[in-house]
Amino acid sequence: MEKKESAVWKQILVGLFLLIGIGMVCLLVYKAQIREHMSEPVYCTLMSEHKENKEAVLREDTRSLSEQFVCKVPELCRIMIEGRAENISSEARVEIILSDTESGQEYYHREKAVSEIFTEKAAKVKLKLNETQSDSQDKNLTLTMSLINAGETQIYLTANSKPGIVSSFNQDTDDHTNVIWSLEYSSCENLKILYIILCVSLLGFGAVCYWMLIIRKREVEHFFIPISFYIGVVFQCVVCVYGVPDEPWHMDTAYKYSNKMLCIEDTGEYGVIYKRQCDVEMTDMLANGVESNSFYQLLHHTFELPQNKELVKVSYVDTGDFVPDIVYFPAAIGISIGRLFGLSALLTLQLGRILSLLVYIILAWFAIRIVPFGKNVFGMVGMLPITLQQGASASYDAMLNGILFLFLALCFRMSVPGKYKKWEIGLTALLAVFILISKGGVYIPVLAMLLLIFHQKRSKKETKETNEETKKRRRYLLILCGVMAVLICVAAVKTFPAIKAIFTSFMQESEANTQYTIPYLLRSPLKIIYLYWNTFMEKADDLLRGLLGGMLAWHDVKINWSIILIFLIGLLLLTNVKGDKYEGGARPRLIITIAAGVSIALIMMSMLLGVTPIGSDYIQGIQGRYFLPLAPMMFMITSNNMIVVQKKQCGYVWLTMMAAEVMVVLQCVALTA
Repeated sequence: MEKKESAVWKQILVGLFLLIGIGMVCLLVYKAQIREHMSEPVYCTLMSEHKENKEAVLREDTRSLSEQFVCKVPELCRIMIEGRAENISSEARVEIILSDTESGQEYYHREKAVSEIFTEKAAKVKLKLNETQSDSQDKNLTLTMSLINAGETQIYLTANSKPGIVSSFNQDTDDHTNVIWSLEYSSCENLKILYIILCVSLLGFGAVCYWMLIIRKREVEHFFIPISFYIGVVFQCVVCVYGVPDEPWHMDTAYKYSNKMLCIEDTGEYGVIYKRQCDVEMTDMLANGVESNSFYQLLHHTFELPQNKELVKVSYVDTGDFVPDIVYFPAAIGISIGRLFGLSALLTLQLGRILSLLVYIILAWFAIRIVPFGKNVFGMVGMLPITLQQGASASYDAMLNGILFLFLALCFRMSVPGKYKKWEIGLTALLAVFILISKGGVYIPVLAMLLLIFHQKRSKKETKETNEETKKRRRYLLILCGVMAVLICVAAVKTFPAIKAIFTSFMQESEANTQYTIPYLLRSPLKIIYLYWNTFMEKADDLLRGLLGGMLAWHDVKINWSIILIFLIGLLLLTNVKGDKYEGGARPRLIITIAAGVSIALIMMSMLLGVTPIGSDYIQGIQGRYFLPLAPMMFMITSNNMIVVQKKQCGYVWLTMMAAEVMVVLQCVALTA
């Protein structure tokens, strides 16, 4: 009895030390990395830093521009523009004025020589207001720029479109061009409360993990849903709306399906949909990345009542051509709920992300539940920071990763001797169709995992099959191959425009091409080998870091390798948990290796043909997250007999990795400050 009480008190003390440790780390991060930035103004980027923007031009025939916009921030103190100049004349001058549209009061007025402000290379120009405007929120402002004594001088200003906040450009109310790169306003001091809430949430996360992993000693299939949902919601707040790669366009596509769910008619115009005015305004104010403005919007505008819910027409980008429509349904349902209940724009978009997270977690949990071995590997890959970041977003990666995890789990399940259930065969076939028509077919090689079903490890007694049974299995294999051939044809028809474009390139190729093409590579096959090799040598560390969650948001949040190594070591240990490790022989491992290897090669080839310019020494555009669906099978084949992790030790491995998750969250915030 005394021993039991002693063990209980020991567990309580260890748990308290863990929570104290998390609290001290939170305090240290604030004191060492965040506090010094608290006196700085909040920074809001209005341009895309990861995609191409447009340009507005000032020259002899268009000497001035005027942008009228609604200031959606309080205490505006500085704006920034970006531009470059060509053929600069010594007499050319530029006048910049920021004024109140209604009263005409000037907040900024400067006239300088063009050569003093702009160069031939694009550079940012800060315009500090005469004084901080304490009442700038919701004011109508006008930015005017005039080119004096232009001559041959031309000024190119970085520009984009902001239909929510820009009311007119050059007095044209149908033109919503914006030339303001960023705004600085208020103070980061206001974000302290948000950091306190985050620290309390992380302490709660540490307590939940310790309770379930160490005290209750739960298996992964029992703790995966609560723990992954908890930290997933934290991630969707830290990496805010639009902070995930290409999420603005994924959210647009989900919004399109939300309109259909709410029976809102189409605009009848290509690339144009209806959105609530408040949603358009919030979209304009959210950067394509993670910055202090994202946290300010989260703190001050999540639970506000939307001012204008009127439907307006707005242009959008549809990314539904790469994947089946169903992948956007969870986010669309979340957005629809927010719109039906009249919630704020930010909370509505967050609901879309949270529904995506929930569906991803259910898919990943089902994969863990049915896979006969490697449960811990599936669970940890499913909880890597990058996996949760993508899962807690509007990106189609949320469902794509979950569905591929489930397909792999079914293949491993049916590789174990025993009768197949009808639902297993039906679900596997359905998921195979999904894989065939997703992401340009780069994951089609994963379907080779179906061969594991026909290479079951059996005892000597079980291997004495009758000739009839052998023939039956061969018939099943032939039927499966026939079905796969039909599905591949269906996928080819779906992607016919892309296939046609590839073959057309044989006829249209010219010296003007700026990117690698199939004809070019066929003439220089060794070039492919060189490019693949150079990519591995120069980018392997970034790809591995990205796969493990070390490069978050739009790759602008880079977590220290010392933290990321914890995930790598932990995964290698969880691969070898006694009673949960993969025991497949040489042939099954070879099948898995080939399937993963060919899929990786196809992913790299898609980036080589899609985004890599001729002359590049390596393949550009590849991100570690592209390999996430392959991660469970890649780690599974590393199981060996040299390392044995007892089930009792498994909980401590998990706890260590969850502590690393806490560090990643804190570093995301610190690096954004």
